[in-house]
Amino acid sequence: MGIFERFLKAFFSMWFMAVLLIVFALSCAAATFIENDFGTESAWAVVYAAKWFEIIQLFLAFNLVYNILHFKLHKKEKLPALIFHVSFLFILLGSALTRYGGYEGTLHIRENESNNIVKSQESFVQVQAFANGALYGAEHKQFISKIGSNDFDFSFKAGDSIARLAFKEYIQNAVNTIQDDKDGEPMIALVLSYGDNKADVILREGEAVESDEAIFTFNKKLEDASKPLVRFILQDGEFSLISSEDLSWFQMSDAALGKYQKGEKE
Repeated sequence: MGIFERFLKAFFSMWFMAVLLIVFALSCAAATFIENDFGTESAWAVVYAAKWFEIIQLFLAFNLVYNILHFKLHKKEKLPALIFHVSFLFILLGSALTRYGGYEGTLHIRENESNNIVKSQESFVQVQAFANGALYGAEHKQFISKIGSNDFDFSFKAGDSIARLAFKEYIQNAVNTIQDDKDGEPMIALVLSYGDNKADVILREGEAVESDEAIFTFNKKLEDASKPLVRFILQDGEFSLISSEDLSWFQMSDAALGKYQKGEKE
């Protein structure tokens, strides 16, 4: 018996299938504990979305099909065993269809309202870059886990240049803050709120940030903006802003209301 024949015999043996089932069960159990201690995204990154977990399920499917044919489970007296094997195959098939052909997301619909925006449950690293007055962006599917490896490295075209983003370090619960420093550089801290999302943004001079509804810049001109544009300007120690749309403002200290007219420096 050659090496290949011995490999096939071992691969389709009952003991190897038992090992696969044990590893599969232990992996699912480990994923449950990981999700409880480190979050859902970590469980997906380490177990559910890992290639080795896919390979285990693929090997299980091969072994199930082989056992059905080899032991002739289609015979009437072996019907219970056939039902067990076929049921497991359908579970694996459903898992494959969901993973490779399905889409998971969240659709928020309030009473008496309609909505056609689905928020994907998949995790992406998104990056934007400005070049020659235009905005460019790219995204990379990546789970960011508290455990395991988060390495990624991708590039995208930004005008005539190539922008590159690579993972450096994971800092848990990191928060950007601004501290007063007489020798520091000017910055603007913003809280952007849209829908159910809120983001804290820090703008350095010459930078821009885009939200779902508008683009905000700090001492940076942007031509042909695809969304309403709000420009913060620092000149001679004085801050001002210019908006391409009318802006309403609210002052929490005294509940005062007002409006900035578009195109006017305020």
